[in-house]
Amino acid sequence: MVKSASGAVRLGDVSGLVVVKTASGAVSVGEAAGDIHLIGASSDMTIERTLATVAVKIASGNVRIAHAARGS
Repeated sequence: MVKSASGAVRLGDVSGLVVVKTASGAVSVGEAAGDIHLIGASSDMTIERTLATVAVKIASGNVRIAHAARGS
């Protein structure tokens, strides 16, 4: 789990469950092989590629998922 009061959070390629909680600031994830849970008050969130479930809960901000794929 990653927590940030403010400021950007950048994760590269990750496997397993990813949980990010932030009050404000951008969140960026490269490729995620496991589930992603993003929670923020005022955040822009970008996921380049996900292979699993994405759950996002934000009060305000933008969510961008560049590529979503599900394995067979």
